[in-house]
Amino acid sequence: MAALDVCRSICGYLVEVDDNVEMDFLKTLMHKEDISGILIAGTDKAKEGTWVYQRTSKTMTFMAWDSGEPNNFRGQEHCIKMLKGSDKMQDVVCRFAYWKLNFVCEVK
Repeated sequence: MAALDVCRSICGYLVEVDDNVEMDFLKTLMHKEDISGILIAGTDKAKEGTWVYQRTSKTMTFMAWDSGEPNNFRGQEHCIKMLKGSDKMQDVVCRFAYWKLNFVCEVK
């Protein structure tokens, strides 16, 4: 089951990072729980370079990209991850079969 589907099943959605407070929370969580990476809501699949939240299709209001990111490597990276070590956002291929990423569901 995909991360988006898991979050929907509990009446939530994939974490939408809106500010530094949420970004810092995810950084702390990764280090405290020894998590190597976290999938973050956001995609530019509809229009390259225009990042929107998957849930609402509204333009993302906060981005903290790692140096050189987003780079759309091989024209295939349209989702967002955060890896421990860089603690910044990076674009990633949306099929996560090759990635061992954790995810956080947000519920309001």
